[in-house]
Amino acid sequence: MAGADVIVHDERVGYGGALRTAFESVRGYKANILVILDGDGQHDPGEIPDMVEPIIREEADVVIGSRFGLSSINRMPRYRRFGIWVITWLTNLVLSTRISDAQSGFRAFSRRAIEMLVVKNLGMGVSTQLLLDADELGLMIKEVPVSVRYDLDGSSKNPLIHGMVVVSQVIGYIANRHPLHFFGVPGIFLLLVGVILGLGDVLGYRSGLPIMELSPLSGLLLLGGGLCLLFGLFFTISGKKRRLEAFV
Repeated sequence: MAGADVIVHDERVGYGGALRTAFESVRGYKANILVILDGDGQHDPGEIPDMVEPIIREEADVVIGSRFGLSSINRMPRYRRFGIWVITWLTNLVLSTRISDAQSGFRAFSRRAIEMLVVKNLGMGVSTQLLLDADELGLMIKEVPVSVRYDLDGSSKNPLIHGMVVVSQVIGYIANRHPLHFFGVPGIFLLLVGVILGLGDVLGYRSGLPIMELSPLSGLLLLGGGLCLLFGLFFTISGKKRRLEAFV
């Protein structure tokens, strides 16, 4: 016996549910560091010392094992690379520390992170939820390059459906926690396009050139952009109010 305590769920609780159990159990054990590895065998446990080194040196509270830092045994499939890029790009929109792999299943957490982070998302979106919460709480996030194997893919889910589910969860979480980013960015884009189209019609009219009659489209874009900004401001203010009431 290696002295390990094995925790088994009576029924499937999902990826987020498993992480919630891990965090709750570690708090009870008073552990200083929590290391998470996906159970598909793609990560090398021998790299755990490299993962925990930044925490031991007090350089990080959350360490991500980035799969893009080292050459892996087998190259990452293009569809996986694209899916990870999309999710990471969405995450970086609101994350103050830029990362390269928002979906890595190889992570380490300091005691401070263990105490402060709470697993809320029980689906695959929990990976992003923990990163965004850590950033909002002021926890230090760092990446460490790790190797990965893709000849041991143990997932039984369709990668396309799985990716769409994760992306939808990530978008929903960002919209809920950072509505100004979610609504404001497309709102500003719509406003700019609407202004450009409107100016094109005005300049064409004054110059005696054929008018493209884009004014109705310009008006719709300006209206849509304005509404997006209003939604973003409204949900941001109401969200801050809810957090303040919960604090009081």
